[in-house]
Amino acid sequence: MFAMQKFSFLILGFAFLVKGFSQTVKPCDKEVLNKTYTYANIDGILRNIISKVPQEKLFGDDYFNNLLKTIVDDRKLSEKEKVQLFYLMQKKIGFAFSGVAFIPPKQNYFMNHSGRVYTFQKTHAVLTTINAKAQVYLDIAETQRSSDALLAGNALLLATLISPETSAKKLRTYTKETVIKQSKNANVFNHYVCMSASLVQDSVIVKNLIANLEKSASAEMKEDWLCALYSKINPLITLQKYILGEKDKRNALAIQTALCIIYDKVPETSYATSLKSILNAIPEKEEWKQELLKNVWSKKYPYNYSLANNEKLISKIWEGVSVQQCSEGYLITNGALTEIDED
Repeated sequence: MFAMQKFSFLILGFAFLVKGFSQTVKPCDKEVLNKTYTYANIDGILRNIISKVPQEKLFGDDYFNNLLKTIVDDRKLSEKEKVQLFYLMQKKIGFAFSGVAFIPPKQNYFMNHSGRVYTFQKTHAVLTTINAKAQVYLDIAETQRSSDALLAGNALLLATLISPETSAKKLRTYTKETVIKQSKNANVFNHYVCMSASLVQDSVIVKNLIANLEKSASAEMKEDWLCALYSKINPLITLQKYILGEKDKRNALAIQTALCIIYDKVPETSYATSLKSILNAIPEKEEWKQELLKNVWSKKYPYNYSLANNEKLISKIWEGVSVQQCSEGYLITNGALTEIDED
């Protein structure tokens, strides 16, 4: 399984490249930088707390989890401040999401997602040792979900890490596509909803995730729904139905992720049989989909995913999101949300 320690060398190397280019890349406009989410919404005292934590230490699962445990258990901090510190911790190691995800070498999106789920399962085990209440964080998620997707999403995830059972009740609502799209940054809120739903599911949550796949949405949102659904054991027939039912060729990456999940869940011989069966069932008029599956069949894509790379850390940018390099890092613009990724 992919853990934070393995991710550390990749992110540190990525940070080195950014700094290496800093002499030729222009600095970010100070006014723009001050309006980014981290600088405009999070107090400098909180930013300094995490900035002083050595990045290499934060990549250690035990260090990360124990630091989060200390923060959540600190009575001097408000619940909102605890959520913000949790966000900054993730941001420093490349786990936070504001419109861009990082895929390490030799991985597809589902593999990367599964690794994070595995890491957060260990986080949950640590947080069960303290008397923290999930409801206060769910209240933050509810009041902020339409206006501040980052705060709401991280509050929801933290609540789920504290008590999956309590959070499941809210996830029955939050996993509905109509509710997700009420958020100012639906792609951000959806990402955190799906990470939370990857940790806890019931029949209602599963039903919602399956229903979402039939909706009109970006490939990335559908990938998150698929990854959440199959972070738990669910019938694989849904994947075949989705692939055959997807009519938008802009969602080719979502189809690839569905195929990646099949590959992960069944023996290799069964995967070949499934792939051939799906390919034969695709109508002739859907040439783009036939070509896509033929490319996967012939192993044109490393790890069955066209964005995957054997050597490089890949930035997976969501639809509608733009990224600009500056000497401070990468400036991410996602609708009304602007964020800086310094690390």
